[in-house]
Amino acid sequence: MSEKFFYPTRGVVAKTGYGEVTNEAASLELVTAAEVIGSTHTTSTPDSKYLHIEKITFSVYAGAVGGGGLFRIQSTEGTVIFTIDANNPYPPITLDWGKEGVSLPVNEGIQIVVYNAAITQASVSVSFVGHISYDPHR
Repeated sequence: MSEKFFYPTRGVVAKTGYGEVTNEAASLELVTAAEVIGSTHTTSTPDSKYLHIEKITFSVYAGAVGGGGLFRIQSTEGTVIFTIDANNPYPPITLDWGKEGVSLPVNEGIQIVVYNAAITQASVSVSFVGHISYDPHR
């Protein structure tokens, strides 16, 4: 009779957050790189960790003024995840990538920005659900 062995895997940490960007505060780090790095390790040496975004819901509640306004979801180092025209208000929009989620580059957080408007930037509220893991793919 063969024994079954349990091989523990390193932990996954659930992560949620919310915030908003406006003309007065046009960018916001929802999860900082330091939060990703410090999320699961117990030693003084940081390991490679990945933030996976499972679901993001956002609403452009005030459109940009003057044209050209954009809303972007990106990593803290600028890797683009999603961009949308922000010149008009939108009802809530949900981007759902499932449990594996969209994986950001190693040890990077998530940032939201409004930019490029001719006169006034848009106002956008955002919430997200995700997790941090040692696995770059899930």
